[in-house]
Amino acid sequence: MNPVRRSLLVTSALILLSGCATLTALMNPVAPNEVAALETALTIADRIAVQYTDLPACGSAGATALCEVPATKAAIKAKGLAAYNAVKALEASSASGAPLALSVAQAAMAAYQAVIPAASTTN
Repeated sequence: MNPVRRSLLVTSALILLSGCATLTALMNPVAPNEVAALETALTIADRIAVQYTDLPACGSAGATALCEVPATKAAIKAKGLAAYNAVKALEASSASGAPLALSVAQAAMAAYQAVIPAASTTN
C-alpha cells in the first residue's frame, strides 16, 4: 500500500474515532429527570445535615444526649459544598460534557451522603 494512502487512511480513522465520543455524548445527553433527582437528593441531604450540625458539640457544656462530632461537622460542610458545586456544574454543562458532569455529581452526592451520620452520636 502506498505510504501516503496509508497515512490518509490512518488519519481518517483517527478523526472518525475521535468524533465517536462527541457523537455518543450528543446522542445520549443527560435526561432532565436525572439532574432533578440529584437536586432533590442534595436538598434532602442538606436538610438532614443541618439537623445534625445544629446539635451542640459532644462534650460541650450545652451538650444533650444527642450531640455532633466537630470533625463530622467539618466533613459534612466540605462534602456538601463539593456536592453543591458538582450539581451546579452539571446544570451548566453542555450536552457533550453532561455525561462526565453527571458522573462527577453522582460521586460527590454519594460522598456527601456517606459523611452524614444515620443516627446522631450520644453524649
